[in-house]
Amino acid sequence: MKKNFINISNHPSSGWGTKQLFSAGVLGAPLVTKCCRAATESPDEELIFCAQCGAEEPEMTPVILDIPFPRVPADAGTEDIIKLAKSLVMDIRQAIGTSNISGSIIHLMGEQSLCFILAQMLIHQECSVVVSTTERIVETDENGVKKSTFRFVRFRPLQLWSPEPYYEPSDVDEFERHREPWL
Repeated sequence: MKKNFINISNHPSSGWGTKQLFSAGVLGAPLVTKCCRAATESPDEELIFCAQCGAEEPEMTPVILDIPFPRVPADAGTEDIIKLAKSLVMDIRQAIGTSNISGSIIHLMGEQSLCFILAQMLIHQECSVVVSTTERIVETDENGVKKSTFRFVRFRPLQLWSPEPYYEPSDVDEFERHREPWL
């Protein structure tokens, strides 16, 4: 079954390499033809055609909905981050055209505190949340200048883990009220 695949990051899927696009398709992103971004038809169940232009055996690409990761102010508090996360959930609902986002696959990369809260919200709404893993390749030129390239390796799913004791949101609020000013 094909699912909604939403990319929330500062790296639009239009710049993804073949391996990352293929991996999104394997996870369940719907596929369309690369020529027209259309569905395919197969009247005889043997030969596949582009439903728009009629190309035979068209190359396919996954449908990925891109939502830019927002700027997170360095001085934002927990409540600000929660508001940003709720806003992103609304953006997801708008992007897929329904309030029921369960079953969606969300690729999430960005500022850690927002990713942490948003991932929890999405997992509780029965979304699959994944992050991309990369291999960092560092090359140093003759002047000693380093250039880093990141090569996509795979998507890694996020899961909730509850150590004992589990802290309720009210405990977090209590922490915020009594924290040291330098925290």
